[in-house]
Amino acid sequence: MLVKHMRSISFRSVWLIRFLSLTALVPVVTMQARGADAAAEVPAESANHPERVEWFRDLGFGLFIHWSLDSQLGRGFSQSMEGASADFLRRYIEELPQTFNPEDFRPDAWAALAKLAGVSYVVFTAKDHSGFCMFETATTDFNIMNTPLRRDIVEEIVTRFRAQGIAPGLSFSPDDIGGYAIRESLRSAISRERCRRTMPA
Repeated sequence: MLVKHMRSISFRSVWLIRFLSLTALVPVVTMQARGADAAAEVPAESANHPERVEWFRDLGFGLFIHWSLDSQLGRGFSQSMEGASADFLRRYIEELPQTFNPEDFRPDAWAALAKLAGVSYVVFTAKDHSGFCMFETATTDFNIMNTPLRRDIVEEIVTRFRAQGIAPGLSFSPDDIGGYAIRESLRSAISRERCRRTMPA
């Protein structure tokens, strides 16, 4: 069955994986540019482990998958949330999760294709700047479990890629534009209500 599916994967998909993986090599090139003395600068009490950097450098060809609910719009919009209109933010935060249901999401096939392309590690965006989490979490309602898909995508990606012998990594943005927008909207609504109550009739 896998062979049958692999035949249906387009030539374009293979080249897309190779192109996207180049973005994951940028940190490696940057680390190499710092020179071999960088490891000697790490203090003994540091949580950084130079041997892990060497392990990562040795991995070579990798794949960065940057995918989230804004893919429904045809491009990533989380950066444009900053300074966006209240209507845009409301629609992004409230409407996009209601329609995010990637029926063709097959992490087994992704991992098999990556293995076929020679990928040795994958980095997946677990949480983008928008604040949307592609995993189950109790910290916010703005997560994958509140979509029609209701599957922990991060867990599936990590499990399937590991099964193919591909080292998994996660991109987790500390930014939370969606959460900020929700909080600001609530503050504005509360302020408007307070003003309405205090204004003479």
